Amino acid sequence: MTPLNLQEQALKIADDQSLTIEERIGQLLSLRQNADDLSNNDNDDDLNEEKENADRDVIIFEVLARMIESAPAGSCDETTPLLAYTLLAESYAASSNPRPLKITVAKALDSFSTDEPTEYCNDIIDALSRLASALKNTPFNHAYYDVLCAIIETAETNGMNIADFKSQIATILKLHVLMQEDGRNIPEWVKQQVPKIFNSKELLDIIINSTIGHLRKDPVEYTWEWEEIYYDVEEQLEKIFEDEPRHMGFCFRYWSTKQDLLKNAYGIDWKSPSMMNPRVMFD
Repeated sequence: MTPLNLQEQALKIADDQSLTIEERIGQLLSLRQNADDLSNNDNDDDLNEEKENADRDVIIFEVLARMIESAPAGSCDETTPLLAYTLLAESYAASSNPRPLKITVAKALDSFSTDEPTEYCNDIIDALSRLASALKNTPFNHAYYDVLCAIIETAETNGMNIADFKSQIATILKLHVLMQEDGRNIPEWVKQQVPKIFNSKELLDIIINSTIGHLRKDPVEYTWEWEEIYYDVEEQLEKIFEDEPRHMGFCFRYWSTKQDLLKNAYGIDWKSPSMMNPRVMFD
């Protein structure tokens, strides 16, 4: 099945006013489940096959999210838009075009309130945790920060013990250090709760060693500018190295070319992972 045919089928279901919104949601999810069987996917490349599957999911979940956006008030419970955007965000993260992920996450955060207690707090936190996972290995660190904060704010509003979210809070604190150019204020709950959760040694370690993951990154990778140009740069590099074999030592040639491209085309001085982590062996 072609992407166009899949989209036509999805839109036909979404526009069928003879069905309730729950029935249309069910049919769209069924269409998504059957999409692989309806598509001729003979790709032997597992990575490309994964992206093709995600691209089909994007088609289905874009229609699903738009349908829920335009649904009459009260036709869905309060978590339905958030869940729809979460499915779409996860699909974008794995797709051949992850650029819309940031906008989708922003819509997800706008679809509910962290200020009011809700019986769906566990469902909301679960969806937000999935959004955080989708963002974790992308350049969208500001959106990642916002989602992690929404997790804590939802937990606090609903009377949960936010000490249970210590690892997420540690990441928030690290991101706050790394994104100093962002200029945002420290959330009020940080000032009140963090001293109760972390001792002075732990806080000092977070400030001094604010690395997220195993490798240190150039601070430029936590700027708004980096988010804007990241995928443009990656596309250009893919074209440059399109026919070049990825043998041992390729990463150094790739990083050197990336440094030159960032400097000459964008005026950005970028340090590669090998420069930021001199004691780590790369091949």
